[in-house]
Amino acid sequence: MRAQPRAVPPPSLPRPVRVVVTGYGPFMGITDNPSAALAKRLAELGLPNAQLEVRTLDVTTQAVDEFLADMKARPPDVILSMGVTHGRAQVEEAPQNRLGKARDGKDQLMDERRVVPDGPETLPTDLPVEAIEWALQPFGDQRKVFTSRSTETYWPDRSAYLCNYLGYQLAHAFGEKPETTAGFIHITRDTPAEQLQAALEAIVKAHGAQAGVRSGGAATTP
Repeated sequence: MRAQPRAVPPPSLPRPVRVVVTGYGPFMGITDNPSAALAKRLAELGLPNAQLEVRTLDVTTQAVDEFLADMKARPPDVILSMGVTHGRAQVEEAPQNRLGKARDGKDQLMDERRVVPDGPETLPTDLPVEAIEWALQPFGDQRKVFTSRSTETYWPDRSAYLCNYLGYQLAHAFGEKPETTAGFIHITRDTPAEQLQAALEAIVKAHGAQAGVRSGGAATTP
């Protein structure tokens, strides 16, 4: 009796990378926060093999804390948070453990305090700065997003406002957890979505390479 051929299961496809992108809502007279619009635009542009989720956060410590609690309970692969600045669009590479006395997006006065009582004064970003820098170089003179590697006048955010509050929380919560890559980028009203898309793709690729090293697979460069 002839043996029946054994069925070969189809190769399994890699699961989509879960990416959470956030922007902020209104605050201090800014009714149409461009960071929220840019987050939505990134989701529209999409990334290969990535599932993008968009969150618009109220400009309050409560909203940030609730968001962080959700991310810790259901950690995604990548978190990219954004906020608007009147200065230069850049990766925030050294968030500070300080919240200043100022009014939030609900016009409530925040007390000055440390973001994490027992945390260090500053933390390095969890974002792969070198990979982001590499991805943005092809934009040349049209480049609008910068890192400390691309400009000698780079200076980290020292506003002690909600952007820094979120950036520090992300670094503190996920900086030593390779399962999630998380960090903050400041944008401006004219930051091109395509440049943020290139940066986000570099972040996702770098995260995937790190995951490959952990699992014993071959790492790839961005």
